[in-house]
Amino acid sequence: MNSKKKQSQSMVLRKRAIACYENRAFNQCVNLLQDITDPTVDDLNLLGISLKNIGENLEAFKIFEKASEKYPKDAVTANNLSVQALVLNQSNRAIEAADLALSLQSDYPEAFYNRGNALLSLGDLNKALDSYEFAVGLRPKYLKAWVNLGVIYQKLTQYDQALNCYTKALEIDSNCDKTHHNLANLYYEKGDLKSAVEHSMTAANIQPNCLENISTLFHFMRWACHWNQIDDVNRVLEQLLAQSLELNVSTEAPFFTLYRTADMELVRKVSQIELKSLSDIKPLEPKVINSQKIVIGYLSGDFNDHPVAQAIEPAFRLHNRENFEIIACSYGSIDSSTYCESIKSHADKWLDLRELSDYEAALKIQQSGVHILVDLAGHTRNNRIAIMAYRPAPVQCLYLGYPATSGADFIDYYLADRVVVPEEHTSHFSEKVEYLDSYYHLADENHPVGTPVSRVSQKLPKDSFVFCSFIASYKLTEQWFDLWLEILLNCDKSILWLGIGNPFAQKNLLDRASRKDLADRIFFADRVPSKADHLARLKLADLALDTPFFNGMTTTHDCLLAGIPVLTREGRSFPEMVCPGLMKYLDLEDLIAKDDQDFLKKACDLYANKENLKSLRLRCSSLQKSPVLQASRVVKDLEKVYSRLVVSTE
Repeated sequence: MNSKKKQSQSMVLRKRAIACYENRAFNQCVNLLQDITDPTVDDLNLLGISLKNIGENLEAFKIFEKASEKYPKDAVTANNLSVQALVLNQSNRAIEAADLALSLQSDYPEAFYNRGNALLSLGDLNKALDSYEFAVGLRPKYLKAWVNLGVIYQKLTQYDQALNCYTKALEIDSNCDKTHHNLANLYYEKGDLKSAVEHSMTAANIQPNCLENISTLFHFMRWACHWNQIDDVNRVLEQLLAQSLELNVSTEAPFFTLYRTADMELVRKVSQIELKSLSDIKPLEPKVINSQKIVIGYLSGDFNDHPVAQAIEPAFRLHNRENFEIIACSYGSIDSSTYCESIKSHADKWLDLRELSDYEAALKIQQSGVHILVDLAGHTRNNRIAIMAYRPAPVQCLYLGYPATSGADFIDYYLADRVVVPEEHTSHFSEKVEYLDSYYHLADENHPVGTPVSRVSQKLPKDSFVFCSFIASYKLTEQWFDLWLEILLNCDKSILWLGIGNPFAQKNLLDRASRKDLADRIFFADRVPSKADHLARLKLADLALDTPFFNGMTTTHDCLLAGIPVLTREGRSFPEMVCPGLMKYLDLEDLIAKDDQDFLKKACDLYANKENLKSLRLRCSSLQKSPVLQASRVVKDLEKVYSRLVVSTE
């Protein structure tokens, strides 16, 4: 066939392919373009985009690579390669391609945007911010760039700047669900749950088939105790999640799944899909560690006035320094709390990772000679589990802050005990479960208690029986709150004292209680300056009530150490078994209800039987001396585990 005929045939195929593309007939478009014998750069780019649209992401990537090699001076091709590399989680390759595009065309906003996306995926927030700033500077109405610029400022806790970015995004398109979704998260972080629910509802209404929107709406409804139609939202969420799992994709945060369900296999699957974006990360080259001691690194963003810091702080004080060196690997904010100050002063090294990318943080940890890196966050908010993906330590563990598997192939062990994670549940963990000898959770049994306070000072009725719960609001469900109200109805001289501090959540709870004429028997505790003050006021309560679907953890320890019995219920999964497990270790099994009705009965019986309650309180008042709650015992158990794990890698 002569060249003119080839050109004519190619032109016909090209026109037909473009028509198919415009009509979204992507498969036909691909077939036509593949028949062109000498494709132009535009042909190859259209072929790559069409392949991407039919889910052939690897083939699309190969086409863009081929096009970039054949047409190395085409900026559009380099930019397309950058986009597709990131689809395949090849962040570094995406940056290289975006840089090539920008070297060919310096005023290319899409290339800056894609570069920012790749840097964001690597946790390099400052460089990502610069890229997005260039993008919106070149194109002031670049919606996606404004949204992601807001994400960066939000991650940097620069909330005013984040709000400004989202406001600009809404000026460009007021119906952008992503902007409303991000605004919901921003307001949540600022403590404005009412606005968080409103914006997440708007996002869900704009894109009702978006799993991330529906999941976030459910999450904020739970935090706000905004239970109107929450069951309907959950049903839609379950349907969308099932569909996404069939496609091996998910956009529900694993932590959200964890407190919605007792299905730990589902939690594992969602967690594994969540971490697919880290699959391109190449582990650091292993280095020889010369230390004669076992070097433990505790990785957290919560070394401040936070339950994780309250729990782990004794470990920094009590680890045996003859055999162990302890490093605090901190990527979160610090404050003047006693926990932060104690951890900083007792750590042998303090690594400040806040300004470092995930790669730089991992490198710094490795250079510190860590044998065992212990992540305390898992999939909780603002985690940096990607640091672990670089494998900065020969042995990597998950402990304390997240009661479920990470789903990660780069975390080797989960540290637990045989009651909260029975052997038959270990199949739900991607990690090998390594058992401590007894109860796994740390608590400071010698935590100072503040000056005694009166009920009057806490605005509590002087002569009422006080049921209390200081759990986070997301752990409370509509059904369980109704059970608590049923307890109040059966115990006429009782009140319910709650630690939920958000005004919107309080209003929703009072509205629900008012349906049974019980609003005047719901009391909310004010925030106090310190945990010592909190422990002092806890002594005013008669009985603490646990939440069965996601137990109180630090809050349970606080009550017990204040001498207050905690009534709980049998559970089926790790988050449901922490409190019952602790009661079993402490020989307080009479505080474990078999089911909801048994919980109601036990609460009412303890209200009516003051002698029985007095006996329980007496037993709880001596729990500070129990080996189960002694931090020194838990730390020694941890050291046994760490010693085993280091030997196993030699």
